[in-house]
Amino acid sequence: MRIRQTAALVSMIDIAMKTLTKRASDDALDRLLDRLSQCFTPAVARRIAEFRADAETQARIEELATKCNEGELKESERREYESYVRAIHMISVLQSKARSLLAKNRKS
Repeated sequence: MRIRQTAALVSMIDIAMKTLTKRASDDALDRLLDRLSQCFTPAVARRIAEFRADAETQARIEELATKCNEGELKESERREYESYVRAIHMISVLQSKARSLLAKNRKS
């Protein structure tokens, strides 16, 4: 019983540390992209907000996600998938900033 409790505690600490690290990373990315987003014109902001990956890329990401969920990714596929995840995160932050700029322009 004590081993299970210790394992559960270690798992919870691991999750907490990953969450804190991710938040710090997200904050740093947000600060960097905030400066970049100040350069957006309304036209650029609209294009960024509307950006979507092409069908081939979306299909590849879905394929990798399925394999990841099933524990079947090869190491090279894991690296590829992680690259997509990082890129999607960065694009999402930029899209959020673009939508904020567009909303401010509508209110003005």
